[in-house]
Amino acid sequence: MVLKDGRSYVFSDDPVNTQFLAIMYFCVGCIALFCNLLNVCIFISLQRHTKKYKLFIALEIGEIVNGIAYISTGAGRYGTLLSGVIFDSITTFGCFIYRPWCVFLLMGTQIPAALIMISVVERLTAVFQPATYQKVWDDAFKTKAILGVCLFELISLLLAAGSSYNETLENSTSHCPATACVSPLYGNFHFFFTVLTFSISFISLAIVFISKRKMICSKGGHGYFLSTMMLTGLCVIVMGFPAVASLANAWNISQTEDVFFGVSVCMPGLISLATTLANGLFHKEYRKKLIKVYSSRIRRKVRLNMDEGSFKDKATAIPTPRIVSAQRKGTTTTSVSPSTQVGPIG
Repeated sequence: MVLKDGRSYVFSDDPVNTQFLAIMYFCVGCIALFCNLLNVCIFISLQRHTKKYKLFIALEIGEIVNGIAYISTGAGRYGTLLSGVIFDSITTFGCFIYRPWCVFLLMGTQIPAALIMISVVERLTAVFQPATYQKVWDDAFKTKAILGVCLFELISLLLAAGSSYNETLENSTSHCPATACVSPLYGNFHFFFTVLTFSISFISLAIVFISKRKMICSKGGHGYFLSTMMLTGLCVIVMGFPAVASLANAWNISQTEDVFFGVSVCMPGLISLATTLANGLFHKEYRKKLIKVYSSRIRRKVRLNMDEGSFKDKATAIPTPRIVSAQRKGTTTTSVSPSTQVGPIG
């Protein structure tokens, strides 16, 4: 992938690369969507702790948008490849309007990033200002914070639409990555914001772990906390790859091949799978609920099989009526016999 006029993306004209990346986007999106839907269902089912995990549930819903972004990108690019317009030039505003996966790509990273920033504030307040946390961070305040994220994203999309409308550069293909549908200034903000939030989250987790290590270990949350911190640090790395590549392209510092760029963009989607595995391994309530749901399904299936088997046994135990005929004095008579044996009458 190289640049045209210093800022506009030019993808490889090899359709095999485009087809491979489209399928990869779609598969990663399906995996991320399944994992995030599973996490949302499990945490919502924990009714006693729904308020406790409210921000986490909102974050998983934001990750669902990210999964939809991967699926729509893969399906959209594959569709434009089949229709033969993937290598046609398109304006920046055309990408924003006619290639809807661009909008989902922006939303899929900005919404989780904004929610992570709120979670950072909540975490630090709960650890270092517990009295303020108990007083302020109630269910209503968390709801207002989530609504504030929705308002922030709406304003961000309006700014993105305005920046793309005023952008005059033309993209040489219709691949339309996230930064190809907005102005360079907004693209810089997008990647700086997402990488910065994950970095701040990792630093806050490290501060909490160092200062409250004994308390965390005494409550048995050592493994889950470390896994969360490790996944957050991994997010910083995998989010940093596409961000650095995009910013380097936008500033005309270096050129990145589209396959490497596509693979690096897909990596954050697999974080959802890692998060689900970490929840199953280290989150006690999550694991109990998952085992309970899975075991109940197995018991239900076994019960249905047993009921079906007993029904078949009862059905085979019922004697089969048979028609017995006899000829007596040239007259044929028929009768129904409950016996399973067949023989002449009289």
